[in-house]
Amino acid sequence: MTVCMTFWIIGPVASTISDGLGMVFTAIYEFSPILMGFIVGGLWQVLVMFGLHWAITPLMINNIQTLGFDTIMIGMFGASFAQTGAVIAIYLRSRNKKTKSLCIPAIVSGLAGVTEPAIYGITLPKKKPFIITCIVSAITGAIIAASGAKYYIVPGMGVFGYTAFMNTQTQNITGMIWAIGASILALVGGFAAVYLTYKEKEVKKLTTQLKDAVSAAIVSPMHGKAIALKEVEDEVFRGGSLGQGAAIIPTEGKLYAPIDGTIAMVFPTGHAIGIKTIDGLEILMHVGMNTVELNGKGFNAKVNPGDHVVHGDLLLEFDIEEIQKAGYSVVTPIVITNSNSYHEVLPDVSGESIHVGDKLITVR
Repeated sequence: MTVCMTFWIIGPVASTISDGLGMVFTAIYEFSPILMGFIVGGLWQVLVMFGLHWAITPLMINNIQTLGFDTIMIGMFGASFAQTGAVIAIYLRSRNKKTKSLCIPAIVSGLAGVTEPAIYGITLPKKKPFIITCIVSAITGAIIAASGAKYYIVPGMGVFGYTAFMNTQTQNITGMIWAIGASILALVGGFAAVYLTYKEKEVKKLTTQLKDAVSAAIVSPMHGKAIALKEVEDEVFRGGSLGQGAAIIPTEGKLYAPIDGTIAMVFPTGHAIGIKTIDGLEILMHVGMNTVELNGKGFNAKVNPGDHVVHGDLLLEFDIEEIQKAGYSVVTPIVITNSNSYHEVLPDVSGESIHVGDKLITVR
């Protein structure tokens, strides 16, 4: 039955959507290559956040196979360099040792084209640097598109992508020169804009927050096995980039409220939910690793942003078997995203079974 649905329904529908996207992007490019580069460059990092960048990749591959080149995705080339420049600026401006320690690996991976550590660990939580990098990426995307540069092969990421702009048949390297120039511009632009605008919280303000912080107990939001964050495979959570806390390997596909509060965020794909208490404690519960790529399949959120909940209320149902069959881990980090506002975040992770309502994290 599944095979039949794939051939008769899913395949044709997916093909139609892909063709439609191709027509839209082609139309935009024909109308204005500069506009196309601007749009792709500006939105690329947002697409990466939601895992939607993989939806555009087949269009590029198809163009290279049929036309011998691609012009749709070239606008995104400066994005990783803009992120890297921003992180370098934050490293130089920040006085926070933890922030600086996160910057070094993010810079290295950013130059290699992997921007998730920079986005999730540094620029996105600080908001303004992320917005700046999107703007810089849009500008460099427009420039590289206006140059007439093309991808002649499926590109590598970051500095490994330069050779994709070289026409191997004619040995023309004009496109590669433009790509190098655009990447330098993105790196310098991201660095300069963030360096000039970056501000950290004042020490006095942080001290006041620490004094006013209220001790709170977060109970387990699910049945399963409690483990330390350092055992989670995802570096963003393992390194504490999103905050301190604990993780649970669930044995039941249900997520409950771990504390009284208001639903601050429900991720569009349903795999992550945030709660904020009346005292300002911010908790993020992220079901699974990289499960954003499932686009909501296997998840059924029971709450909406703004809903008031009490501990024990059902927030989310998810299909453990379906998620694991798709090749994803269901390990669920529960982190205090504003950990720096508190003296201590103490997880209670014995490695043994834990049940809904059992003490998991103490914050004070």
